[in-house]
Amino acid sequence: MEAAAHGPPAATATANEVFLEAAAHLARESFDESRALFVYNAKTNNHAESMYVLGQLWETGHGVPAADVDVARGWYRKASDLGNDKAAKRLRDMNAVTFPFLAMMRGQNVDVDIKMERLNDVMVAAIADELSGNNHVVSLRLASDRPTNQIDDTDVMALAKALRKNTHLKELHLCGHRITNSGANSLASAIMVNSTLQLLDLSNNRIGSHGARALAQALLTDGVAVKSLNLRCNRIGNAGAEDFAETFHENKVLQKLDLSLNQITSIGASAFGKALGKCSLHEFIIAENQIDDRGAEQIAQGLESGSCALTVLSMRANSIGAAGAEAFARLLKVNNVLQELDLAHNSIQDAGAKALALGLESNESLLILDIAGKKFALLLCTFSFVFWCVSPFLPFFVDFVIVAPPLFFSSHYYCFTLYYCLKSL
Repeated sequence: MEAAAHGPPAATATANEVFLEAAAHLARESFDESRALFVYNAKTNNHAESMYVLGQLWETGHGVPAADVDVARGWYRKASDLGNDKAAKRLRDMNAVTFPFLAMMRGQNVDVDIKMERLNDVMVAAIADELSGNNHVVSLRLASDRPTNQIDDTDVMALAKALRKNTHLKELHLCGHRITNSGANSLASAIMVNSTLQLLDLSNNRIGSHGARALAQALLTDGVAVKSLNLRCNRIGNAGAEDFAETFHENKVLQKLDLSLNQITSIGASAFGKALGKCSLHEFIIAENQIDDRGAEQIAQGLESGSCALTVLSMRANSIGAAGAEAFARLLKVNNVLQELDLAHNSIQDAGAKALALGLESNESLLILDIAGKKFALLLCTFSFVFWCVSPFLPFFVDFVIVAPPLFFSSHYYCFTLYYCLKSL
């Protein structure tokens, strides 16, 4: 931005008086004087209309040394941030000419998946400008499949600013970028005032424990609409896990939380166990962490003693052994809400598998149990339908199926064995 070349107006002059004086100089084609007053008013008085006029001057080249669309965009963006609708519209129109891909964001209730060879700061700023005044996009995905296509915290700040104004977007996918705790803080501040965003995907970023804390605290704000939050692979650790556990009691909106691959141990799992009893979560994914039997027992006990609405729990690829499996077997005997339990790629062995099979005998809700190295668990409805069709006279039907881990075909007597929990008609 250019600096004022002439002395400032009288100290007693109001922003509107300065604007009128600048406009008068412009009408007389006293360009240097008018531009200096507009700049003074914009910078000193934060006057949006002066910023808008400066944008017009630099866009058209009228009253300035030469037209410069980048300078014009800068002034329009500042005016737009202060609520100037004319500047916001002009900015969006300019961006649409420069970046034709923005046209896809102007359909009706559209899902936008932007994949570019190189997604740079200028493009992201244009996307944010469009999002600020857009009432059509319901889902926005900024894809990242290479290092040159990753956005950073500065880009996220622009998107977060747009979220403060947008009242239509329901899903924002920012997977696989360079977003750290600073970007997470910007997004946390935005969702505190945004009442429409329901899904936020920040998987495979670098927000860490501090970014996790900011997002967890934002979820405690009244009016937050986020129902699904994906923070897979963000190194939030036990500190971040504990911060999210503290939100479980008060937040009644969040339904799905993915904290897989986040270096969470049984310390974090213990915090979850204490908080899960009265949470509103329906789906909780803490796979690929470092949770052992003690952490599994804490989570199972939390679900056993509380009134949690959790229907899906994934703890695959942790360090859970037979003792942890037995804790979940005890849970299955009393819990009639959980529908899917994923314990695959753990080390539950024969004793754990047998305990789970016995626990299913008195369970009437679980539909999927995965304890194998691969997902062989089958849905109750599929088997029930097949048996109903081909064997209508059977005195029983399959209520649940577990497939034991296919380890060594010669050494494990239950290798690839189906454990049937049968229920009489």
